[in-house]
Amino acid sequence: MVVKSSVAHPLSISSAVHEKLAAISASNSFVERLLRDENLNPIPQTEAYEPPSADAPVSGRAAPSANIKDVHLTLGLDKGGDPSSVKIVVGIVNQTKPQKLSNTILIAVCPASKDNYDKVAEMLGEHQEQLRDLVRGGAVVGGVRRAVRVFLNGDYEALCTVHGHNGPSATMRCLNCLSIKAPSDAQAALADI
Repeated sequence: MVVKSSVAHPLSISSAVHEKLAAISASNSFVERLLRDENLNPIPQTEAYEPPSADAPVSGRAAPSANIKDVHLTLGLDKGGDPSSVKIVVGIVNQTKPQKLSNTILIAVCPASKDNYDKVAEMLGEHQEQLRDLVRGGAVVGGVRRAVRVFLNGDYEALCTVHGHNGPSATMRCLNCLSIKAPSDAQAALADI
């Protein structure tokens, strides 16, 4: 762990995730979490992940195709406790009971007596490049390289803040809202589709 002023976090997220995945694999408790098609049928994962070369341009694709073997990680924010603190955790969904506290990896923690999103942004910033590298390079489980898919989770207010929603006058809509603020004709046509 590295401690900076009032914030503590591990030296390497990638090492912590790989260590946890190795333990899950060694205990034969890795659970496949297949993506689903538009009819909610599971899509078989038949291909190993091939990370792009370091000199390859960054693709506009947000994720590898659904037939690529993968690992699902959650990046979560939690505020609370006594004394009050903000915690950032990584969870591995590909295990039984992924929500158990012992099945998560503590990434950062700092005291919080009030909402201080600047401190949370600073904590997330410490690990942004490591998460990017983990997603780009994938992870090896049972001798097979898998893509890494990261899902944000946490309380509703924290997720809205991370996504840039600042209330009714925000230019970015709320997470559960399908409406578009002052839609143009083109946006309205897309919303109708």
